[in-house]
Amino acid sequence: MSRNALSLLLMVAITGQALAAPRYNFGRVPTPEEIAGWDIDVRPDGAGLPPGQGSVKQGQEVYANACAACHGDKGEGKRVEGAAP
Repeated sequence: MSRNALSLLLMVAITGQALAAPRYNFGRVPTPEEIAGWDIDVRPDGAGLPPGQGSVKQGQEVYANACAACHGDKGEGKRVEGAAP
């Protein structure tokens, strides 16, 4: 069997497996508004920050009090009892 024929056969087999995968009909496609609500990244230049004010020092205090317990002191992550894996 030629290399091209073997590649084609493999692609057909993989595609067939994907199409035969079970469908659970669970959930729905998120709305554009929901996706916009999850878009919470902040770029190094500050773009993406919500309106308001604050300082690095204030941010460090907020992180230490509200985030570090799960995310770690430097954002490295921590295992927390009862949290999802």
